Amino acid sequence: MESRKDVGSPADILTQVFKPFAVRKELCRTVLCASIFREGGFLMSPAKNEGQSLLNKLPDDCTMENIQYHFYVVEKVHRGIARGEKEGVISQQDVEQWVSKWHTD
Repeated sequence: MESRKDVGSPADILTQVFKPFAVRKELCRTVLCASIFREGGFLMSPAKNEGQSLLNKLPDDCTMENIQYHFYVVEKVHRGIARGEKEGVISQQDVEQWVSKWHTD
């Protein structure tokens, strides 16, 4: 008599059988969305995408001055990060020693 190999519960079997279809469905959805965005002109540059994200985070009653300020700060942060990557950074301890020389008692 042949022994039967344990193949798991019916739910496990169905998951294994339909798993490739779920992966294909997700892949198709991703490709379809990407092509729709490209064809419809919805694909945004990283800068525009970040700007849109920033605008979405601001309150509805913010002023143009608030918006300009937030864009200014984001740009300064990006420039600082780029400069740090290019020129290197100074340790916190070195900065504290440097600033302590300014202190006059």
